[in-house]
Amino acid sequence: SFVVSWTPLTLEQQNGMLRGYTIRLRSLRDDGIEIIPVQLINTYNVSKKILPGSVYVVRISANNTENGQGLYSTQIFVRTAYTDPGRPTVIIEPAATFVTINASIATIGFSVDHYCMSVTRVSVSGVASQLAPVIKCIRNPPLNITMLEQDARYNLECFVNSSKGVTGPSFTDTFSTLPTGPSATPQNVNVTSITTNGFIVAWDPLPLL
Repeated sequence: SFVVSWTPLTLEQQNGMLRGYTIRLRSLRDDGIEIIPVQLINTYNVSKKILPGSVYVVRISANNTENGQGLYSTQIFVRTAYTDPGRPTVIIEPAATFVTINASIATIGFSVDHYCMSVTRVSVSGVASQLAPVIKCIRNPPLNITMLEQDARYNLECFVNSSKGVTGPSFTDTFSTLPTGPSATPQNVNVTSITTNGFIVAWDPLPLL
């Protein structure tokens, strides 16, 4: 739940006899909209159909007897507190340009809708990049996140959307993608012993240094 408060309209702003307010509540989790009529008060405890770990957009309008409903206020974003069914556990398997992430959480008393992974590039000094994180969601892990930089560091957080809302994130994990492969190419490639059903390919091995 959360409490919404606002400044009442002055007599000049009411354009008639004020009869109440309307709170418009939109959930960013499922885009559902709830309209809440409110009497002549300027504080309201919103608790109906509110889920933990969810984001809501709140707007308020005034109503009078002559003209009905007025304009809505500017929108305010509200994030409710997380539940604590536990944090998801992640297993990270990085490659050169992608990472494979497996995630799990002990589901006691709630069901999992999907897992969301947030991957953020980290500089050499450990500071997170200003670039927007890569966010991918999946119902059944593992999940591959592709198009990463080679030999680079990333931070990973995992959230779980569940029947109780969004859980708190996993503990932040830092991983590094693998460096690039060999810079040289095999030389003196030869094909010999060509027959109707096969052939032999030979080449010089790359030097160790």
